[in-house]
Amino acid sequence: ISLDTEIASFAFEKIEFRINTNLVTELSTPQYIWTTNEDFQQFSTTQMTSTIAGGIINMSISGNYPNLIYDTSFNVDNFDRFKIVLKNETDSDKFWFAWYKDGVKHQRRIRPGINETSFNTYIIDLSVDADWNGTIDSFNVEVANLSSLGGTAEIDYMELMLKVGIEEHSITTNIEGSGVVSPSGGTVFTGNEVTFNTYPNAGWEFQGWTGDIVSTENPLTITVNSDLNIN
Repeated sequence: ISLDTEIASFAFEKIEFRINTNLVTELSTPQYIWTTNEDFQQFSTTQMTSTIAGGIINMSISGNYPNLIYDTSFNVDNFDRFKIVLKNETDSDKFWFAWYKDGVKHQRRIRPGINETSFNTYIIDLSVDADWNGTIDSFNVEVANLSSLGGTAEIDYMELMLKVGIEEHSITTNIEGSGVVSPSGGTVFTGNEVTFNTYPNAGWEFQGWTGDIVSTENPLTITVNSDLNIN
């Protein structure tokens, strides 16, 4: 390292050399379907006790406003409805899908039957709310248990539904030669913009992209509308 400076005195806190694989990222979409034991274990609860088994979360209601909480922020611009497969064994038909954005609560009502003996599917339209956009802080499924009726509710499946025309696409990259490309691949939604960079190893030069994309640009920015296999 050669350094030329007019500063009289200074110190480095850290000097780090990284191999080029440290430059590589992978594309991913946020989780938007919850249906397995592992999926439901990502949720926390308040004013209820819950058990998870067989891909079903069983919620035993205790307090007045029990919540099932998904405390993860993500962008919701690709989603416009919420789907839940629910068996409501309580006397309350006041369930809510609630989300927090910039610390402010918003909600849409779910209207299940009461004392249900089987699972039923409910879908609520989120697009009618002007605040359903951008990045949300978290979302909840809530029960209005104002009369302390208690009881249980079971959830088999939850999904934030993609807008019409939006799909999840897979991107695969293949290297011919020696070096790395970032992002290396992964999944994105229709209309997402992705920028690829190549980092050839010493003695190699970048020549171009082939396969589903043909270009000599580096970096290369594309808008994704299908699955892609890129060399």
